[in-house]
Amino acid sequence: MDGYQFEEFVAQLFQDMGYKTEVTSGSGDYGIDVIARRKGLNIGIQAKRYSDKVPNKAVQEVIAGIAFYNLDRGLVTTNNYYTKQAQNQAKSTNVLLWERDILQQKLREVYGDMQNLDKRE
Repeated sequence: MDGYQFEEFVAQLFQDMGYKTEVTSGSGDYGIDVIARRKGLNIGIQAKRYSDKVPNKAVQEVIAGIAFYNLDRGLVTTNNYYTKQAQNQAKSTNVLLWERDILQQKLREVYGDMQNLDKRE
């Protein structure tokens, strides 16, 4: 799965969580890859498929994207973890961080236990 596929994957997850989603254009997206809307709440999401920890720059980009798109909240999600600097900045702003463990938890909540999927048919 490449970065663009990861963005689509995250958009689908939020759709399945009851949000209406829009994937923004790849370049010039102002740090927001997916916009998720539900019940008047508008969330800007940056999806980072990284082999290393996600740096503070991702949080800064989402902060800029929140202002540009006039959103209520920001979220950075990743298949990895975050640097301490990214964690600290997110705590002091309106940005949530979903690292790999939280992402896996959300997947289980939405789709159930994937290992037992074939047993349910």
